[in-house]
Amino acid sequence: MRKITLFSVVIFILALTVGVSAQTAKEKLNAKSAINKHIKKEEKSSNATASDLNKIIFGDLDSDGDTDAVVLYSLEGFGGGMDWNQNLAVFLNKKGLFSFLDEKVVGGKYEWRAVKLINTKNGIIGLDELSCGIQNPNLCENPKKKRIYFSLINRKLKEGK
Repeated sequence: MRKITLFSVVIFILALTVGVSAQTAKEKLNAKSAINKHIKKEEKSSNATASDLNKIIFGDLDSDGDTDAVVLYSLEGFGGGMDWNQNLAVFLNKKGLFSFLDEKVVGGKYEWRAVKLINTKNGIIGLDELSCGIQNPNLCENPKKKRIYFSLINRKLKEGK
């Protein structure tokens, strides 16, 4: 009797784990879908092309217990020109459905810096910044690297801890 009970508990735990993994995979697909729709809209409204879709990271940004999504993506060629921006966008998760909340230009040709999305922890988004203090950070031989942070304050992305 005891062996059957232990076996049942193990099977139950495995079933729960598989269920959570499937939910997470579905949420990731939902997040990617919401992100792609948003980026397409931004491309159209700014007459630019998206490139360099960085990794999407997940973490609870609004302290509601749901895993939200953060993406860093680039838009370039505004109106046929050579400009480019790096945009940090946040998508909140409400019961598995993701919706765009806010975004901020965090890097680019006229921001004089380039950034790389690193992580999110305790509602804070961490990025590595490369900057030179010259107009095009990609032309810099020895960029200065530092960690910068963004968080949601009153449902808006703000730089700083």
